[in-house]
Amino acid sequence: MLGMRNAIGVLLAGGQGEWLLIFDNAPGLGPVRRFLPPAGNGRVLITSQSAVWPLGQAVEVPVLGTEVAAVFLENVTDPRLVEQVARETGAKVGGTLYSDALTDDKGDATTYIDLIRHNLRQLASALVS
Repeated sequence: MLGMRNAIGVLLAGGQGEWLLIFDNAPGLGPVRRFLPPAGNGRVLITSQSAVWPLGQAVEVPVLGTEVAAVFLENVTDPRLVEQVARETGAKVGGTLYSDALTDDKGDATTYIDLIRHNLRQLASALVS
């Protein structure tokens, strides 16, 4: 495991492009700390249900109520199903999210960084409208 950790750190620290490293549902900082790159032109996002994080490095996300519910289209989903769910639940259609497929070079998600940026804009727009 040490070899893989070092390889990832070297790759991310020495790369010229932007990157995003995600640890989803981590039990805490301890188990992922050894995998954090020492440098580089990127960001690290760690999601966790643990409340124990270094000061200034955590953003608490409250549980959202149904008044802010939104339905999002995934780029391979039939939009009629999403519209039906929205009608039957009273939720609004929040926009199109990309899960793993990139767009062509003229689209909103030509790279995975663009995909994440697009999805974040869609989610933020739906939450404030």
